[in-house]
Amino acid sequence: MAIIRWHAVLLPLLLVWACDQAKVAELEKEVQAQKTEVAALKDKLAQVEAGLKELEAGRQKLEAGLRELAQTREASPPAVPAAPAPGVLTVEQVLKDKERYLNTRVVVRGAPGPVLMHKKILYLTSPAGLLEVNFSNLPDRKQMERLTAQALETPLTVTGTLTQAPGVGKDPSRLQILAEVVEF
Repeated sequence: MAIIRWHAVLLPLLLVWACDQAKVAELEKEVQAQKTEVAALKDKLAQVEAGLKELEAGRQKLEAGLRELAQTREASPPAVPAAPAPGVLTVEQVLKDKERYLNTRVVVRGAPGPVLMHKKILYLTSPAGLLEVNFSNLPDRKQMERLTAQALETPLTVTGTLTQAPGVGKDPSRLQILAEVVEF
């Protein structure tokens, strides 16, 4: 009977010990998995820190370049804009006094002539001759499309800089306005 009592006490203790061993083995596996995951996260963290160091170095290099650019701009004198010509001029006035208005900002009103869509050029006509208007750099693209899409019959007012037309065509003294604004 004493043996039965000992068996009754030892059997539950043995079962508890066996269950604990299974749980311990399972917990050891989970701990090992967690250690592996922590090691992987440490590797990723190291990669992120290296990337941050590269970004910081790039930022410092960019700031140095910006400082150098600012110093260069401060050192060079600002460009003096050409004095604008007074009032609205006619094509005849511009052609007559071209030396006076050359490389200045002018406002010219005249009758429209031919439009060369592929070159984005139109001509203002007068009995004294033609004045070339280059409208390729107009900031308003819709205005540029209107110039090329419709027949121009009313006089135009062009605001821009008067320059020598580029190229060595038939007339090397051709004048051109680099248009900033064209009003219909």
